Amino acid sequence: MTQINFTSIINVALLKANNRDNLKSYLIRQSKIANRDAFYELEDFSKELIKVATGKMQDIEFVSHTWKSRLQNRINNIDYEYFSEPPSPHRRTIDEITEIQKIEREKHLKKWKLELENWTINDFGYRKNEYGRLEIIIDVVNEINNKENVSDEDKRAIIKEYTFSESEDKNNIVENDEPKPKITAKHHALAYIFDCDAKGQKTKGGRKKELEQIGRARSDNKIDGNTFYKAFNEVMKVDRNKERELTYIAGEDWKNIIIRLSKDADKLDKYLKTKDL
Repeated sequence: MTQINFTSIINVALLKANNRDNLKSYLIRQSKIANRDAFYELEDFSKELIKVATGKMQDIEFVSHTWKSRLQNRINNIDYEYFSEPPSPHRRTIDEITEIQKIEREKHLKKWKLELENWTINDFGYRKNEYGRLEIIIDVVNEINNKENVSDEDKRAIIKEYTFSESEDKNNIVENDEPKPKITAKHHALAYIFDCDAKGQKTKGGRKKELEQIGRARSDNKIDGNTFYKAFNEVMKVDRNKERELTYIAGEDWKNIIIRLSKDADKLDKYLKTKDL
């Protein structure tokens, strides 16, 4: 029986959440595939989606609460903060240093208070307004599952769309569901490296033959071993704590891609959140 990757479905749904109709169509098609390939009933399929979406929301709540608490703590203890001083051609006196620190504290206090005042949970997450888009996804899942405020006409449309017709090309449904960014050897290498990081395991760095084997296996032989080996060495030079560098080497959608390529998508997704990526 095919395993359904609910995290991957939610990640793609996040990209579609700004258009409710597209999101609804996407989730209904995925529910058909889950029913056909893994025998999920609509209610169980919906529960799994909501479970993943709720988990993501809780992660964002935790991160945003932690950030807010840390910022409030810095504001409360501003008198104990020490800020770097601009370079000077002469040695500063104690009074000069004291004055510089006073100016810096006032400047940062004003800045931090403004940040706290304008704080919103939608500032957190992989992309802007991720929390709000997850709320939309849950709302649409409930609508599809006939849970809340669905008209009889909409219910008939949902039931009709949920049932495969004899003439429907099921293969086309699968092909049209996911966006199709170009998957490169660098994406496979990055997914492998991050999978190792998430599990606390060492990579096979320096072992060319083993890496070539890993590359072929992870890409279902779509990428030759030597290409994967070279991509691995290139990716290993990147600072994986900096999203800007990851975006530069693997594109804007690098996170969604490597989660789809991961051998344990849930674990990797949680690990990336701990890294604020």
